[in-house]
Amino acid sequence: MRQGRLLTAPPLLTSLFAAGVMAVAGGAPARADGYIIASGGLARECYLSAKLGKASDGSIAQCSTALDKDPLEDRDRAGTYINRGTLHLRRKAWVLALADFDAAIALQPNIGEGHVNRAAALIGLARPAEAVAASDRGLALNPSEPEKAYYNRATARELTGDVEGAYRDYLKASELAPDWDPPKIELKRFTVTPK
Repeated sequence: MRQGRLLTAPPLLTSLFAAGVMAVAGGAPARADGYIIASGGLARECYLSAKLGKASDGSIAQCSTALDKDPLEDRDRAGTYINRGTLHLRRKAWVLALADFDAAIALQPNIGEGHVNRAAALIGLARPAEAVAASDRGLALNPSEPEKAYYNRATARELTGDVEGAYRDYLKASELAPDWDPPKIELKRFTVTPK
């Protein structure tokens, strides 16, 4: 932010959710499209459910069965945890989502999406400081959709009182994904005025 300017915003109007990568702005989720799986079988079906946002009991059961029965390499096993966690996020089952992201990170700590999605679950659990740290870690690992990490970090920063940091992150998310509306909606709440 430039010196000589004061940044203000009304209270965060978003309903705090996270959609597999993410949070909700004015009801519009930062979509978590799922983590791509190289394996076939139920793990692939779990990925497709996450990608399409089909968070039914059946799709979550498919993911669980894939984790129990599919012969998965560690990367695909971690991805399946991420995908099931994404489905839990869509249902606002924060604790279950966080457990899945933690399991994915334990298997493959260098998959950025695990950390980005973990941030979304932490926002849902009203733990914004931890969500900022998880977003930072996810961004450092170059996730496939960094705009979602910036969006989550913006939401978390705003909840911690860091209005300027939130503004910068919403702006960055909007720059990275100019056709994605949630960051633009949040930016409309901010006012930059001379000191």
